[in-house]
Amino acid sequence: KAVVTTCSHIFCLKCANDLFTSARACPACETQLTEPDDVVVSSLQPSADYRTSVLAGLSPQIIM
Repeated sequence: KAVVTTCSHIFCLKCANDLFTSARACPACETQLTEPDDVVVSSLQPSADYRTSVLAGLSPQIIM
């Protein structure tokens, strides 16, 4: 899992817990992250259904 900020920076969950405990600002760009939705925990392992939906629109030459 990873933490994604509204400023599009990604941090590992452990590092984010350490970083965001003391300050609510992005350590990469210093954007203030004051709202609860400014920092979202996301899975870096998309589900099989999601992968299938992404691949469904591609030609076989691209997939292989």
